[in-house]
Amino acid sequence: MNNRVHEKDSMTKPKRYKVIRKVQGRPIKEINYEDFEKLCSLHCTEVEIAEFFKVSVDTINRACIRNYGETFAETFKKKCSNGKISLRRKQFELAMSGNVPLLIWLGKQILGQSEKIDQKIDDSRAEQISNDLFASLMKQNGPL
Repeated sequence: MNNRVHEKDSMTKPKRYKVIRKVQGRPIKEINYEDFEKLCSLHCTEVEIAEFFKVSVDTINRACIRNYGETFAETFKKKCSNGKISLRRKQFELAMSGNVPLLIWLGKQILGQSEKIDQKIDDSRAEQISNDLFASLMKQNGPL
């Protein structure tokens, strides 16, 4: 089979040949991008997504570049936000329905609340405690 096509160039007299390449390699694996985006929103890892589609991690990355024009990592950052929004919505629903531990946790995460207990002792009180402790030790052990 001849891979060359004879093509005359009207500008010059020499003959020019154009090489037609045959498609080589495996056919491109098709990925359902709707399923891909759902898996991203569920925060599946690249390995889990590749296993779901029965392809390699490299194939997933190439598919992202082909379809979205960016790598898997960049695509994942954008597509996983839908999952975060859904999760946050569900957490708020549960918290507002009376789930106390979730209310506490959301208060800490979003409102900056904490369970810290600040105990302040003023200097005069600290000195009194120190003197009482020293007097007690002196009674038990005698003078130094």
